[in-house]
Amino acid sequence: MDHFSVLPNEILDLFSTEIQERGSLFSLSLVSKNCYDLFNRRLYEFVCADRQIRPDQIRTFALSQSERMPLIGPHPASFVKTLKLKFIQYEDMEGEEQTPTRLQGDIEEDLFRTQIIPALKNIAEHSGLYRLELFFPNVSLDKGIKDQSSIVFGHLREIIIGCPIPNKKSLDIFESICRGSPSLNYLELNWWRFNYIRDPNVVVRLMGSIPKVCPNLREIQLLHLNDVISEQSRESIQQVFDDPNFTFPLLQKLHCARFMSCNTFLERHLGIENLKCNNSSKSGFIGALPNLRLFHGSVTDYLALCSKYPPPVEYLELDFISTVPRLGAQEEMRLINGLAKTRTLRRFVLNEYRITGISLVLLNAITNACPNLTHFTSRLGKEVSAEPASLSFGCDCFDES
Repeated sequence: MDHFSVLPNEILDLFSTEIQERGSLFSLSLVSKNCYDLFNRRLYEFVCADRQIRPDQIRTFALSQSERMPLIGPHPASFVKTLKLKFIQYEDMEGEEQTPTRLQGDIEEDLFRTQIIPALKNIAEHSGLYRLELFFPNVSLDKGIKDQSSIVFGHLREIIIGCPIPNKKSLDIFESICRGSPSLNYLELNWWRFNYIRDPNVVVRLMGSIPKVCPNLREIQLLHLNDVISEQSRESIQQVFDDPNFTFPLLQKLHCARFMSCNTFLERHLGIENLKCNNSSKSGFIGALPNLRLFHGSVTDYLALCSKYPPPVEYLELDFISTVPRLGAQEEMRLINGLAKTRTLRRFVLNEYRITGISLVLLNAITNACPNLTHFTSRLGKEVSAEPASLSFGCDCFDES
């Protein structure tokens, strides 16, 4: 008798939530019809469709009900909660010979891109998609998923855009996705690995549309924009960021690594609880964030935060980047004074890039300044963490006389 299959569905469902390996889930789905109903859906809840790694998943979702015959169960698209589409286009090199391998790659590439639209339509029709990730670093959004105006993800809550939006057609697709998702509360724009953006108006138009199509955002991540634009182009983008219309009443989390100055933006969003940024103190930000609980940034940003109105930070992660091997005495004193003002601090991480480590004196000062600290992570100096002589390799530890 199959004792496993007769277990209550609630217990089998708990098993399915704990198993992460797809091969195991697939094997369990073959045990019995009841197990198939419970474990098969877990195979499709998180989908990472990569043209080079797992193109078969997109083919599965692109099938119509008639093409799935004789299968009559729920469409696999009905189980999808998180969908990640990753597409890296073959580089077109002048004079490159069209080898059989290259031609086969072009055929697979065209097939993958053709199947994306019917797959998205099936997922939008059958499932309550929760999270959508689009990663096409060298392909514009309109070329990656083509016309998307007729597709509406009504339950979408999180979206990550990792592809260029260089023209009106791409911007229309982005706005269509956002407008069709009234529950959208998380937006990430990631410019990592993008080609250089020569026209700043491309970013200006995109940024200006966000408050209109995503008014209910609770978390925004703007990553690596400074890596793909020139110094001269940043002023016009900064103006959008400082514009009073660029405001989100429900915003609680902001991550703007390598972005513009976020000083005036923070002054309009005093409800932020989680902040990750760099160089926000350059324009004199005074840190009036009464609800801030988690902060990750540079030491100078932190000192600006606690200069006049220390926020009730509970988790603090500081990046100290310096060309000298040690923190200076004045810098150490400013850091200690800043920590002493943060009475609510429980967890502290000090990332010291290109620094040999902190001394025992500084470690003692930090613990004294933070009496309620429960977790502290940093690197000690070499003279502190050196191995005892009795355990050193290459030393004579015994007297043979």
